[in-house]
Amino acid sequence: MMKRGIFQQGAAAWGLRSFFSVLLACTPAAALTGGQRCTAAKLRAAGADVMHQMRCQIAATRAGTAVDPACLTRAAAKFARAFQRAEGTGECITSGDAAAIEAQADTFLTAVVAAIPASLTPPPSPAQRRCAAAKYRRAARKAYDKATCYAKAARAGSAVAARCISGAEHRFDTAFAVAERRGECAISDNAAAVEAEVDGFVSAIVSALPAIPPTPTPTATATPGPISSDLGAAPNGGGCYPTALTLSSPVDMLTLVNPEWAPVVNGQLVDSIPVLAQGTIVGGHGDTGGDYPGTHARSDVNTFVSLDDPASGLYATGNPDEIAFEWEAGAYPDWAWGGAGDRIVGLGRRIFDCGHPGSLAGHCSLTTNQGCALNSECPAGETCIDPHFRYQSEIHPPFATAVMRFGRGAVLDTSPATTAVPATRTDVFISPNGGAAGDACIAQHLANPLTLTGTECYPLSQPLAAAHLNDRDFDFEVPLPARPPGGHALWRIQEYATPGAVAPAVEVVPFEDDPAPYLAVHVRLTQSTPGGLPTGYAGTLFAGWDNDPTPLTHVRVTLDAVVIRNALQLLTPVVPRICSGNGAACNTTADCPSGQTCSGVGPVKSWRLQVALNNEWRELSGLSSVSSGDVIAQGVTFDQYLPADGGVQISADGVSEDCISTMFGKSLAREVTELGVNDLQNCLLSTPHDPGRVNVSYPGPSFGAPSGVMDYETQSVGGDGGTCSVTSTRLCVVGADCPSGETCHRTGGAFALRYRIERLP
Repeated sequence: MMKRGIFQQGAAAWGLRSFFSVLLACTPAAALTGGQRCTAAKLRAAGADVMHQMRCQIAATRAGTAVDPACLTRAAAKFARAFQRAEGTGECITSGDAAAIEAQADTFLTAVVAAIPASLTPPPSPAQRRCAAAKYRRAARKAYDKATCYAKAARAGSAVAARCISGAEHRFDTAFAVAERRGECAISDNAAAVEAEVDGFVSAIVSALPAIPPTPTPTATATPGPISSDLGAAPNGGGCYPTALTLSSPVDMLTLVNPEWAPVVNGQLVDSIPVLAQGTIVGGHGDTGGDYPGTHARSDVNTFVSLDDPASGLYATGNPDEIAFEWEAGAYPDWAWGGAGDRIVGLGRRIFDCGHPGSLAGHCSLTTNQGCALNSECPAGETCIDPHFRYQSEIHPPFATAVMRFGRGAVLDTSPATTAVPATRTDVFISPNGGAAGDACIAQHLANPLTLTGTECYPLSQPLAAAHLNDRDFDFEVPLPARPPGGHALWRIQEYATPGAVAPAVEVVPFEDDPAPYLAVHVRLTQSTPGGLPTGYAGTLFAGWDNDPTPLTHVRVTLDAVVIRNALQLLTPVVPRICSGNGAACNTTADCPSGQTCSGVGPVKSWRLQVALNNEWRELSGLSSVSSGDVIAQGVTFDQYLPADGGVQISADGVSEDCISTMFGKSLAREVTELGVNDLQNCLLSTPHDPGRVNVSYPGPSFGAPSGVMDYETQSVGGDGGTCSVTSTRLCVVGADCPSGETCHRTGGAFALRYRIERLP
């Protein structure tokens, strides 16, 4: 779906804007003095001027050319008009100070460019130019954000909000770190120098424009910090049940998953009010195994996020600077997953992860040299004093995510002969299916942990998110690429099969004239449709500008096959399949004597792998039974439009499954019946194997295909498996896979990807 102006599915195009116009006109405004209004307008203009001028520098840096004087002239004209409007009211405390503020902006921009050289030995490479441009953008954005904080304070007649300032600081720190993490910068660790220039500029304009309240001295209570993880523990009113410092029985293990997740607020309840969280993705992985199978249908996709506002109270002391969004693979489709550097907005269940208490020992009340986490660890009559816990807060699971990807392009106008333009890609997925972690039966606490062995929750039928899916709309903002001269916002929506079949209306409102233009997106989950209330949503929004002349290259990467170098399968299965009477090996009951049955698990030969091109993920197929030496055809194709200073990054991770992997989506009650207590315990203690990871990059403008087409085979790095120390031709996972007296020499690299890169017309 493509349209300029307001897009509103199922409503008049101008309905939303008209509604807000009337609403704002009827809402009484707080009393402001003319001086406050003028000062606020001038501060915003100064911040916007820095953004506009820096865009000229960014465009020149990315192209490797001199700054376009016409671009600077346009920026200066916008600044002059903004100041004239502010002073035209005759209410300003001072006037005629445009030149002084403009000079401060020029000084600041010159200093920032000097602090962020594109190269120490010119000419800079495309990668170095890309890094410098990213840092320039973030420095200017921080100056704009902080100037806006002071502008808001001026209008309110109050002290500048420390929370507003800390949010600007955090967004700068996160984006700067992401730029440096790619390893492309000419110099690193210059964030402090750039921040000093930003602070100097903001201080200068604040001093030059009177009627600004002073910044308060920060205090410990000025902004909320991370919530105490101690509040997650049941003795402190939370819903998690910690165990003794040393686990002594299987009951302790069951206690940690009874429940495995508890709400941060009102932790003794199962249900919780969903929260909205947003920030920058700093890492993550797909299905790599490792989760407890009784509480998962599959392992979780983990997305690690640095929040925009670290003072939002969403962090906990167990995770003070990063929060995980976790959603089960299978329930969460691969195309919606994010990667490092992407932006994410999520709405879902905020919980403490009870399975990892991270207990810090207190001491017994009288026997003070004895450590403890629980009263039961102390002598009779004593209590445990001052234990602490490091439960991590998570959004687990979300029921709505929007992942925004940058540095690529898209065809926004589907008419013939239309070319791709730079675009932000936003993948939106909404579903009440949170997997087992989002099911009320799995999330409940049972008075006796042993009751878990007789509780059947599968098939899952009590999704917690279903009660909240239509409580609120899912709203988020999509940043647009740099605006070309005369450009108008353009977007296209590609929708997929809707979970539950009832799709919501989606409204898109452009804010083209904002210093950092964006689209406001409203997914109307609260609004009924002809089919009833919405049941979910799945779609991708591509957003950019019309007539953008930026050249893009159509790059196609085709994953032809996966090569299994080492299947990572134990020589002796953890739970062999044997006949019930004589213990002989078997595959089916037909292999056993009459009256006996074949039971057990046997060899587990399944793998799971997922591959991404520039954070766009796909799960691979054909891996239900693999052997060393297999070449498994794939035929997975990625198509992207990339700028000359962009790049191709191919990533892959996964897991070689073992006995514990066969237990996903099954209750302990069922597993006790099928395996018996001893085999069940052995299976639970088995470990899936790491096949290593692929992470390889090819920079533009050739993107790894200098002649137009290039074939590659890239082996994974790290992970498990290797060869026997003497019999070096024998593959192994552990020493028991080798002849007597030998060890398994770990080499990793258990698989390889075969793929082709093409540059297309």
